Amino acid sequence: MHLLPFLPPLLATSLKAHAANDAGIGAEFESVSVTFQNPKCSNENTDAAKNEVVANRKHDTWYLSADTGSEEGKLNAESILDGEMIKAGTGDAAKTGKAVRDDLVTEHPRWGKPSAPAGKFIALVTKEYFQSKPNGIDGDKVSDDVLGFLTLVLSYAKAAKEVLRPDQSPKLFTSFMPRTGSNNIFQQVKSKICGDLFKLLKVLACYKRGPKGLE
Repeated sequence: MHLLPFLPPLLATSLKAHAANDAGIGAEFESVSVTFQNPKCSNENTDAAKNEVVANRKHDTWYLSADTGSEEGKLNAESILDGEMIKAGTGDAAKTGKAVRDDLVTEHPRWGKPSAPAGKFIALVTKEYFQSKPNGIDGDKVSDDVLGFLTLVLSYAKAAKEVLRPDQSPKLFTSFMPRTGSNNIFQQVKSKICGDLFKLLKVLACYKRGPKGLE
């Protein structure tokens, strides 16, 4: 959940819509730091509580829910951004992200001053990553939607080096999990990405953010 205070800049990468049926933007943010526990609950009851709205915290574009963890009678808090209500290009994703962040900070003020800019495997791609003009792309001209897409792809690529079980995905190792299909997202930005996508990502993957900034 340490990524939530940075939702506005990340979700500001709203995809620009080109048609009425463009993809919605849905996401879920799960926390292992905020939990709901009842030692009297069985596994069956715990599973039944999954995805239920918590304390009537349901809004037009998002709601507070819970997801099962590894323990009986214990659920992890989870904020769900409704991809059916949040459409690409409307700017609603950024507004909803801020609403979720504000709600969290109200409940847990200490999270209003995070110590790190992203989660363990969030490779937040910024315009600095284009200083060598990979694929001839000028960083000053890279739009937010492209940066958002590249952030997701690069984050999953870096997380994939972890040991995974056959039924696991690199998405499990990131704080941010989109509910919008990757292909749908790519369709929105591919016209803005010059050259070969794989070659571009190989260059971006060489950068890392250290104490002195981007290296």
